[in-house]
Formats: sequence, structure tokens, C-alpha cells
Amino acid sequence: MDPTFIDGLWIAAQPIVNLSTGEVIGYESLIRGQPSSAWISPAQLFAEAKRQGIEGPFDMHCRTLGLTWGQWHLSPEQRLFLTIHGDYATLPINTDKLQIDPTRIAREISPSHNVRENIEYLQQIQRWREEGYHIVLDDGGVGYAGWEWLLTAQPHRAQIARFLIAGIDHDQMRQSLITHFRELARDHGVVLGTEGLETAPELRCVQQLDSPFGQGFFVEQPAANPITQKTIGAIDYFGAGSHSFEPKLEPLRHDSDHSHGIAQPP
Repeated sequence: MDPTFIDGLWIAAQPIVNLSTGEVIGYESLIRGQPSSAWISPAQLFAEAKRQGIEGPFDMHCRTLGLTWGQWHLSPEQRLFLTIHGDYATLPINTDKLQIDPTRIAREISPSHNVRENIEYLQQIQRWREEGYHIVLDDGGVGYAGWEWLLTAQPHRAQIARFLIAGIDHDQMRQSLITHFRELARDHGVVLGTEGLETAPELRCVQQLDSPFGQGFFVEQPAANPITQKTIGAIDYFGAGSHSFEPKLEPLRHDSDHSHGIAQPP
């Protein structure tokens, strides 16, 4: 691996929070390059890794950086969310030298691969499950990450994609889709999360739609040392940062006939 390419790589972690309490239940590990380099974003970094023919080793290096970050920053109740690209699903995650148990690692499966037709990939997912890893459907609702994926891979968690969240506060069709996905997740014991919460109206709408967990730039931006305990639900949080909107988020209200099926924080 070209040392000039990997020099300065760092982890930007984005909190995943309980939308009712504001509790941080985990962090998504996102790779970043030096601001002064030609490769800053994950897309740029992986494109360069592909050009150099080192995609596999680079993917493993990113995982190791993420795991190391998690070892030093996670509390005992939190999980680290690692994106796993289908082409490198069989590459190992080495936790032997890190004090972080597989049960605290969530493997986010990329929706860019047809899992149903990839028997080897499905077998790998089953091995992860047996080893104690948390299986996550990433970008739910787009690409191959639809209902078929949910039924085939049977993940522990499904993350609704930004595509379905954008403008949801004034889009009834998107609201209906999230409501349907929420009920399907509950019926099958899948924890539901939403990605890409970028505005106050989107956040409030998703909360009112009873989606338990979420993440996004409005909640907290990825950072090397993000907040560790609570974000939303605390008025001083919204007043302290760069956000101009200061909502007073009320606790979610669950109908009595559905309350038993609501996924609890991991």
C-alpha cells in the first residue's frame, strides 16, 4: 500500500442516537483523508485504492482504524458501526489485539450488491451472526436494500436511506413508506434507524413517525471526537452548537397495542 496514500487517514465518527431520549447508542465509523490531500471523502479514497489495485487491503486498513477508534471512545453500552463492502465481505476483522468484543460491532451491509443471488455472501453473513456480530441493512429502501434483502438476510437492524428521508416533512408518500417499513420492522423484530437527518423538520417528522433511532448532520456531524452521551432531547444541545433551530422534542408516545413490539436500544 502506497504510504503517501494512507498517510493521515483518520476516523470521523457519527453518533447514532435514540430519537426519544437523545442517548448515543453507537457510532458509524467513516474514513477520511487529510484535508490537504487529493483524497478526502470515502468515495475519493476508495476510487484511488481501486486505481492502485489495493481495494481489499485498503478496506481492511479502514476497518482496523475504525476498530481502534472504537476501542478508545466507545462506552460499554455502545456499538461501533462498520460498513462492509460486498466484494470484501470475506476479509477478516482482526479484534484479537483490541479490547472490543464482536457483539459490540455492527456490520453494515452495502446495498450495492444483490445478496439473494450471492450464496457465499449469505453464508458469510450467517457466520457473522454466529460469531456475535450485529447485522445491519444499510441504506434501506434503495438499490438492493429493499424488502427482499430484509427477508433474505434477516438483519438485526435496518437503516433507512437519506433518499427516503429528504423532505419527508412535506411528502406524504415518503411518510407512508417509513410507516410501512416501521411496521414491517416491528413485526420481524428488526431495529429501525434513519440516516441523513439534515433539517429540524425532517428530524421532528421522523420522531413523530415513531422511528426509534437516527443519525444525520442536524443531529451531529461526523467528527474525530464527537459527543459521547446525549444530543437531541436536550435544549442546551441545540442552543450550544451551530444550529439555529431549538426544538423541544417531546417523548415518543406509543399506542398500547404496539408498545410491546418497539425495539429497545442495544
